[in-house]
Amino acid sequence: MGSTLSTISSALTKESEPAYNGNPTEDDVTSVRDLFLCYLPLELIDLILEYAEYWPCIRCDSNYEIVAEASRAISNEAAWLYLMSPPIPPKDESKRRRIRKITFQMESHDQGWANTEVDQGTYNGSWSWFEAVIFRASVSPCWLDLTSDPTSPFNLGAKFNYSDLKELFPEPDPNG
Repeated sequence: MGSTLSTISSALTKESEPAYNGNPTEDDVTSVRDLFLCYLPLELIDLILEYAEYWPCIRCDSNYEIVAEASRAISNEAAWLYLMSPPIPPKDESKRRRIRKITFQMESHDQGWANTEVDQGTYNGSWSWFEAVIFRASVSPCWLDLTSDPTSPFNLGAKFNYSDLKELFPEPDPNG
């Protein structure tokens, strides 16, 4: 068994390439499937790869830290694009795959203030949330302006009212 694992490892990596990083590409998955075909029937291989969650993977991350202070004032925007993945390949219809899993790993610290006196010093009555959106290739979101500053976050007050939106980090005035 040890020699089989060694053979698989040798077949998937070249001497000049770094060790496997846990993000298989389409070619990685195809190579493993082809290698297993020497030992197992295709139906079993597909079950093994599915159970192992060994699918082509796209990983994107950002280390940009956001510090926001809540303030209740009127603004008409509350969206902030923090991270966008590249388009999901391949565009070749013969290799089209369904997305099987999306994983988010985030660290967040809530603001810790509350609407009522009894909740002061607790996290009761305060909220933070994250949203994920799928941008379809055929749809161009009219509100998405990638030329603007992506580090300009917005925040909502804990007692939500549509008119209570405030831009926390407005762009500096170029005139001074």
